[in-house]
Amino acid sequence: MTFGGRDERPLWSSDSRWVIFATDHDGGDSIYRQRADGQGTPERLTTADKSTSHLPQSVSRDGALMLFDKVAERRVTLMVYSFKDGTITPFGGFTSLTPTGAEFSPDGKWIAYSTREPGQTTNMTYVQPYPATGAKFEISTSREDGHHQVWSPDGKELFYTPGPGNLFTAVKIRTAPSFAPAPGDPVQRPFTNAPPSAHRVFDIGGPGVRFLGLLPAGVPDSSGTGRPEIRVVLNWSEELKARVK
Repeated sequence: MTFGGRDERPLWSSDSRWVIFATDHDGGDSIYRQRADGQGTPERLTTADKSTSHLPQSVSRDGALMLFDKVAERRVTLMVYSFKDGTITPFGGFTSLTPTGAEFSPDGKWIAYSTREPGQTTNMTYVQPYPATGAKFEISTSREDGHHQVWSPDGKELFYTPGPGNLFTAVKIRTAPSFAPAPGDPVQRPFTNAPPSAHRVFDIGGPGVRFLGLLPAGVPDSSGTGRPEIRVVLNWSEELKARVK
């Protein structure tokens, strides 16, 4: 798919036709997109200088906007990129010491993110309306280290990591007539935790699959074996053709 640099933070476009990613092959960590079918050449979306990194975070479901972290001098600012005209604007009015992990809600009207602002020792998870109005809603508590937030497909729940350990916190979200989060409930998870400084290593699943996550080598899987393995599937396209006949 991509060659010639350190490519990271892959992100699907809303229509699944493109893979969006950050790469340093031009000197700074800029954001590009490449056709998912491999055709054509990567298209540059943003330009970062050698002292700055642009890291994609989320694309709105309508495909109009992308959230990305602008990292400069170890400070993170959340930015909004417009696919229509390429304009870039800051969002949220904050500076963080850690990645934001910012996520558009399914309806595109809310942005969930985490931040560790200068002077803080832990992260906090917040939600703001989009476009920003100045309102900011606290999701995690000050006793936690809230980060790696992700919306449920229907936008009625927000999950975040409250700190070390293998737990989520699940918060019920009501947006009408006004935004109102309910107290969060713990949810067990078997897969890897990661600190706020690292990229999120799980995602919300599709129909019939609640979450997708990484298991450390040696952790028992659903078969109970716990043996790490790599599976290589050959000629899968021919098998697919046979199955859809």
